Amino acid sequence: MLIPSELTPEWLTSPNYPQRPVETREQASTCAELPIERDITAWPTDAGNPPFTVGGVYTFPDRQGHTRTAHIGTEQHAMVDGCKWHVSELPDDMVLVASFTPDAETVADVKRFAREVVNSQRWS
Repeated sequence: MLIPSELTPEWLTSPNYPQRPVETREQASTCAELPIERDITAWPTDAGNPPFTVGGVYTFPDRQGHTRTAHIGTEQHAMVDGCKWHVSELPDDMVLVASFTPDAETVADVKRFAREVVNSQRWS
């Protein structure tokens, strides 16, 4: 819609419109900003209760009938017969047979693995 010249507001025809940008002496930050990283080994707060106990040793039969052993290292990750698994891949009917205390080295190894998976998914 066009405005007739006699109805144009005065501020639109003033010599100060459009105004020049304001210059400041502030400088941009030169440090690298790091994104906020959440704990990728913790169970999501909106997903209900974790299905397995951290530090639990569980057994379950696989499809071929062999018994497998799962060591739950963090709320989201487990070691199943030496391989890293996500707890969502484990069957719900596992049987708790023992428990252990996850050491800092195990948790750090799981976090490194999980971070590698997340980074590879971002770039693929």
